[in-house]
Amino acid sequence: MATPRPAPRKKARRAGLFLPADYVPFMLGTFVLGGLLAIPFACAPRSLRDYLIVLPWSLGSAVVLFVSIRRDGRVLWIRAAPAIVALVVVGYLYGRAAGQPMPAVLSMLGFGAMLVAGYVGLGVGRLVRLFRH
Repeated sequence: MATPRPAPRKKARRAGLFLPADYVPFMLGTFVLGGLLAIPFACAPRSLRDYLIVLPWSLGSAVVLFVSIRRDGRVLWIRAAPAIVALVVVGYLYGRAAGQPMPAVLSMLGFGAMLVAGYVGLGVGRLVRLFRH
């Protein structure tokens, strides 16, 4: 009598930007590395006051990614497009009222930098999982 074959292992499928297990490291990288460290320190390294001025715009860029990316890594453009437009419009209106064009530019640069920071967080998360096992 033949022994039954074990069921084939299911491979994790990549449907979006990353695997479903990578969502938390990606978002931690986005918020911590990008939102709290990279963008504010790159744009305002002189004082705590400057850091606090840039911080809401930096975290706003991270929130855009949080709203628009699902747990499986797919981008929901129905959410992403309005969130990006809202971030740019609010940055433009604030910059116009304050006499500074920087917030609108920072919001879009921050969005791209958040993607990079998210992937750095994703890499760190994979290294942690690799050494944990």
